Amino acid sequence: DVETALPDIALKSVEPMVEAARAKAPVQTGKLRDSISADVTERTSKSVTIEVGPSAEYGDDVELGGLHRAAKPFLRPAADETEAVVVQALVRELNLVVKP
Repeated sequence: DVETALPDIALKSVEPMVEAARAKAPVQTGKLRDSISADVTERTSKSVTIEVGPSAEYGDDVELGGLHRAAKPFLRPAADETEAVVVQALVRELNLVVKP
């Protein structure tokens, strides 16, 4: 059943994005890199929202920059770089559930 499988399929499909973001994250202590994950943030009968990003409280400051910090984007480049792979994985996994 697609509705039941969708959250797991979506999480599995965004794994390349998570790995790319970890690889691109600037590292001083490794806390930012190690805090990057994907989580289901919203679920309805027809959709699932997945959030990819760090749980480290300063992740937005690194990505976007701040008053005294230059931006060091890692999430947007990872998303751009893996978009096609994520979509292909999502379609492939959905087809496994839909097709007998």
